[in-house]
Amino acid sequence: MRDDSAHCVRIRAQKVRKVRPLLDWVLRHVMMNVPGPCFPQVTTSPACGESWYLLYVSKQSYSGCSARVVTVSPGPLIRVEGQPVSIRCDVNDYGGPSEQDFDWEMSREVTGPKIRIISTFESGFSDSLFSRRVASGDISVVRLQDNEAELKIGEVKLTDAGFYLCRTPSTDPTTSGNYNAQVQLRVGLNSKPGFSQDLQFCTFCLVVLLSPRWL
Repeated sequence: MRDDSAHCVRIRAQKVRKVRPLLDWVLRHVMMNVPGPCFPQVTTSPACGESWYLLYVSKQSYSGCSARVVTVSPGPLIRVEGQPVSIRCDVNDYGGPSEQDFDWEMSREVTGPKIRIISTFESGFSDSLFSRRVASGDISVVRLQDNEAELKIGEVKLTDAGFYLCRTPSTDPTTSGNYNAQVQLRVGLNSKPGFSQDLQFCTFCLVVLLSPRWL
């Protein structure tokens, strides 16, 4: 095995043409750990004498095997008005530069129109609905790694409830995989300070009214 993404098989064969049936068996039974359908481009070369051949099958030699994968924090995320919330987004199995960019958008409905929030690439990316909160720092994006970023909201509002989409602009030589992922954020109303006191008072009154029946 040359590296983590390759499989090497030593094949004893008198003729190269005998390699193909064994190759077919290997491709059916050896776990390549690559997404989607793959179409191998495989070559053989003599090794350890003419009666031995080295079969090298690599992910990189597959057509259509490399596929971008974008994921976000599992959801739905549930917060109370005024609480902070963070949503992580990462991308893997991509081509191009190691440092990737992330665009964050949201919609009220799962398939509704998108509202631009913030981007690691464009400073003026935000729509007017979010631009002031981005400027104040209430909404920000933090790069955690080259392939991972986090959307942070300091004090979530009821109007922030919706579906948050993380989009990664393509740097791949060919389009393959998924380039965005989304998660739902639910925001509940924060209880007013007098609510719990009123509840305790009513509970006390109920006990007083019922206590004669217990005697």
